[in-house]
Amino acid sequence: YPNVVRIQAPDKDKSKDNSSSSSRKPQEGRGGGDSKVEVKFFARNGAVDVHPASVLWGESTFRYPFLIYHEKVKTSKVYLRD
Repeated sequence: YPNVVRIQAPDKDKSKDNSSSSSRKPQEGRGGGDSKVEVKFFARNGAVDVHPASVLWGESTFRYPFLIYHEKVKTSKVYLRD
């Protein structure tokens, strides 16, 4: 199976209103995005998150609507790791 997930960028109107409930917020000092931006990742079986130790953690801008990852790990959530 290819290790690919779909990236869903937030709606510009909804990202301003939905600042309190975010599954993935960029950390301060990492990435260049606004801390209120929520990016969602979807695999075949549902939503996944980028692992906090990943180099992609905190990124909110992606060039393509797909992301390739190395492995998927399930702990308290399903995480993607590079």
